[in-house]
Amino acid sequence: SELLEFAAQFADIDPRRLQINGNDRIARLLGFGLHLPEAAPVSEKPSRPFSRSIHGPGGEVSGPQPEFVIAGHIFATPSKSGLAPRGLAWLAEVASSTAVPVIAIGGITAENVSGCIQAGASGIAVIGAIAASVDPRQAAQALRTAIDTVWTKTKEQSMTITLNGKPAELEPNTTIHALLVSKELTDRLVVVEINGSIIPRERFPEVL
Repeated sequence: SELLEFAAQFADIDPRRLQINGNDRIARLLGFGLHLPEAAPVSEKPSRPFSRSIHGPGGEVSGPQPEFVIAGHIFATPSKSGLAPRGLAWLAEVASSTAVPVIAIGGITAENVSGCIQAGASGIAVIGAIAASVDPRQAAQALRTAIDTVWTKTKEQSMTITLNGKPAELEPNTTIHALLVSKELTDRLVVVEINGSIIPRERFPEVL
């Protein structure tokens, strides 16, 4: 009841920008999206936008496909005291094997956020980097600037491919499977060539 009362204060905000953490009933009542822990059960039609946390080594997601996943914790953080961080190599593994955008979380600051984006994260989630700052606005701006800087460099490194006979831009570290999902194409109905060599379909999830 306390969560419902609190969340109802934000009902005038675009519901596509809001999620309830862990309570599908309240999410449905208010028309908000839903975020769930990695192992939490979920209905076949969860409130949207729907997302899940990923903490395991392989980053597996079962059930309905989320719009995005939150992966962590990447760096050491007081909220996960005593638990070893997953690190950037794990983040890169998740980003390259997951067909939806990956949001990195855990110990992220303006100083280390560029590594998260370079590892394939589509964005970040923070608490302490802003909430614990003496100047939250400046802290948020520093994060925004750092992200924009690395995104600009990443975009400059993108490559042009031929997709259905037409040129298309491909971001770095994009797997074949992730590309096909983003274009709503089915693996078994396409042929992929890299420098003239046909790539076996079973390798689509791993080949960049």
